[in-house]
Amino acid sequence: QRLHEEHIPVYSFSKIETFHQCLYQRYRTYILHDTENMLPSIYGNLGGKIHDALEKLQNGEVDEKYLIKALDAEIADMDMIALKFPKIGDNENLVRDNWVANMTDFCYKYRKPKGNFKTEEFFLYETPNHYYLQGYIDLIKFNKDGTVDIYDYKSSSMYTGAEIQTHA
Repeated sequence: QRLHEEHIPVYSFSKIETFHQCLYQRYRTYILHDTENMLPSIYGNLGGKIHDALEKLQNGEVDEKYLIKALDAEIADMDMIALKFPKIGDNENLVRDNWVANMTDFCYKYRKPKGNFKTEEFFLYETPNHYYLQGYIDLIKFNKDGTVDIYDYKSSSMYTGAEIQTHA
């Protein structure tokens, strides 16, 4: 809050990504503050629901079977409100079918990791050139040797092949 009051810019990954991907969206969102007319994103909606289900699982509120139930319910909701996946050429269902198949496989196979974990941890990092980056870490594992492992859930990817591992 102090940084905002002092008019020191604080960036998030999504804000930086918006700057990089679409200057018009950046203008509408961060200059005009026009978020009322923004269309919902299929990836944002579905990814958010899966993210919430994974957090509940990690925090002991649900079991692994809940993941597939949450996925199925959210896909049904997205179909009901006609929120669509992008289409490739004439194939309206290729992206949807692949995403659903991948996420279904993930939901059936995922097992809650064991160990000392914390979910949704806020961070604020000052870079060497005095910019600030803020966000939330989806999952942190505290290792016995004092190190931590940081995990960020993703439910879509713009990368393919060897790029996937590089950007994981």
